[in-house]
Amino acid sequence: MQFTQASGGQSLEVLWRGPNVPEEEIPTARATSSNRAHVPPAALPAPEAAAVQRGRAAAAAARCAACHTHDDAGLAQLPAAPAPAWAALRGGNCPTAANAAALWQAARAPLSKPAAPALALEVALQRDGCLACHRRDGRGGLTPAAQQGLAEVEDLGDEGRLPPDLTRVGGRLRTAWIERVLSTGHKARPYLRARMPKLDAARAKQYAAWFAAVDGRPGDDAEPPFSLAQAELGQQLAGNAGRACIVCHTFAGKKSLGVQGMDLSAQFERIRPAWFREWLMHPAQLRPGTRMPAFWPDGTAQDRQQIDAIWAWLSLGAAAPLPAGLSDADSLVLEATERPRLHGAFLKDLSARCIAVGTPLRTHYAYDVEHARLAWLWRGAFVDASGTWSGRAGQLLTPAGQDWVVLEDLRVGGDAPRQVIGRRVQPDGYPVFVVRVGAAEFEDSAMPRLVAGGSELVRTLRCVRGPLELDLRAANAASANTARLFVGDAAAADRYTLQADQTLKVVYRW
Repeated sequence: MQFTQASGGQSLEVLWRGPNVPEEEIPTARATSSNRAHVPPAALPAPEAAAVQRGRAAAAAARCAACHTHDDAGLAQLPAAPAPAWAALRGGNCPTAANAAALWQAARAPLSKPAAPALALEVALQRDGCLACHRRDGRGGLTPAAQQGLAEVEDLGDEGRLPPDLTRVGGRLRTAWIERVLSTGHKARPYLRARMPKLDAARAKQYAAWFAAVDGRPGDDAEPPFSLAQAELGQQLAGNAGRACIVCHTFAGKKSLGVQGMDLSAQFERIRPAWFREWLMHPAQLRPGTRMPAFWPDGTAQDRQQIDAIWAWLSLGAAAPLPAGLSDADSLVLEATERPRLHGAFLKDLSARCIAVGTPLRTHYAYDVEHARLAWLWRGAFVDASGTWSGRAGQLLTPAGQDWVVLEDLRVGGDAPRQVIGRRVQPDGYPVFVVRVGAAEFEDSAMPRLVAGGSELVRTLRCVRGPLELDLRAANAASANTARLFVGDAAAADRYTLQADQTLKVVYRW
């Protein structure tokens, strides 16, 4: 141990503690010490005049004064060297440090021409102190002492404690994600206790553009072909019967089976496609010391197909079905895993007789039984059922997920009142409501389906006794702000008339 003091008056107390030994000062007999005085060196002799003149000439030739201040009047008396050209200044002209002249000049005063993205980014990282915490291209990062003070919440090694490495960050993260993280403090690592300051929106946007320009490569955003079969395979691979991603990763806020690693459901929004493939094949090469295993190190055609399948599943966003094996036994947020889940509850701003229908495709809807109408659509989590059993007569529920829209429903049978006169559940678990309106009668059912980028809901109206007049004008007018209505691939018309046994399928997209 070394202890140094300059002006005196300080003291050092050294304690020890061991088995059957309470904490106490180390006995003198069990410790040794030595003292050493630090004596300043003798004054250096005055330099030779000829050496001083040679130094001045070298400094002038190297144009050190372009960046550095000095108090040597003799340097100013030497013939001035030509001012460096703009391009040379941008490339750096200091003989001792690459880019030093350009960095200092750009940091001290704006120049007449904009810097290239690489140099502008380098200047900004230095100016804003980003490299005091983050590493990039082997430079910067927290000091060892600061690293020791960081808490480890999950057993993820340095990845769970240290601020993320910014090397190639513009090639691995989407520009919109970088901008959001910098401007709003949005994060993908809830286990990381280190925090960074937020930037104003303009500076965050500029940083995101610089990173993309410097680190991006052609093909970074090339998407693999999408198919439902690929998405289903990706869901299987992520589950406990596949590659078991859920052992270490959470999904849509649901806990993993082991350490609570980064949420998989955020990765499509966050990561660029090419990096996702590269990362899954070669994690240890891209981030030495990572706990991420390499399941596809050979990069075969089958490996790439499986990686693309996981990407196709993640591309469904909030509609991505849950992988098998996730456990959430302590939560009252209901989910439908293998079959639809029907939950009768008091829903906010609807009647007291409502059925919320949760589906395995994480695309849900609510049917107002009192008024015989399709009322809500949403994606992601289903409903938090704790409100159903809390308080007198329960509590009014709202969706637990996202993409929630409140529908203006179809008018059926003019102004005649509608009444649900029956309900049955089909073999696949989806409900069918039987509705009477005036002298007409129809069956009303709905089922989601996955499409590229998410999901949509297909509502089937089957006339049992007709004629059945359907007026979609109000629903179409409201669709600009909620869900767009289609019949087949065409926008829905304003009116339809169904006779007995005729069916109309209305597609809701939002």
